[in-house]
Amino acid sequence: MRYLIIFTLLTLGFVQESDAETCNLNSNTVYAEYEIETTLRTDNTTRTSLILVRQGQQVAHYYPQTQITEIWESAKPGIIKKTRYFDAHQRAIEYQPGDISGQAGHTDWSHRVQLISDSLLQHATKTGSQTTDCGIKEHYQYDKNAQISLTWLPQLKLLERFRLKGADREETWTLKTSHTDPEKIAAFFASRDHYLSTDFADIGDDHTDPFLTKMINQGFLEKGASGFYDQHGRALQAENHQH
Repeated sequence: MRYLIIFTLLTLGFVQESDAETCNLNSNTVYAEYEIETTLRTDNTTRTSLILVRQGQQVAHYYPQTQITEIWESAKPGIIKKTRYFDAHQRAIEYQPGDISGQAGHTDWSHRVQLISDSLLQHATKTGSQTTDCGIKEHYQYDKNAQISLTWLPQLKLLERFRLKGADREETWTLKTSHTDPEKIAAFFASRDHYLSTDFADIGDDHTDPFLTKMINQGFLEKGASGFYDQHGRALQAENHQH
């Protein structure tokens, strides 16, 4: 009986250690895929997706529908640089910090890294929490200009679920998959290093580049544009899709 108890304890200890190894809680290296469902007041429902990728002082928002990747870099507090990559064309547009000063949250690093700002979390009401095998889940409510409910994973600094209900639309973000594989994440960023890059300030100087002309006409080179687009192929403003 004594040996059976010892064997059982050792087995349980091994299982717990293995579970811990599969739950890598490194919030600086994360790949997370979200499904976004938006229902307008007209009952028109659309589904899109967004992939959030983090590596150190870089964070990427990849929009599969348009094959656009926005990568944000934080050199120091309050200074954020953005590069928009057009993956289908292997082209990139670099925006200096001053070029994006009109965008919501342009100096708020948490806004880019987490898809939700620390400020909103601090002002939201915590309604409960639960412990899982891979950390804690926290539930919040926020009712001001819109009704917001969300589930937050503090160890990974990730939204698991976000629901916004406003006067004209209802939006739900759901975390579908995630991993923290450093090699795959490093490869995601490295694959865009060779793209031909143009500074945003120089776009108006070149009237012979068909790529730039097309992107300007579609609205994808506007300062506030995001990787989302409407039913007419026009880029939507970033403010409409971040919290």
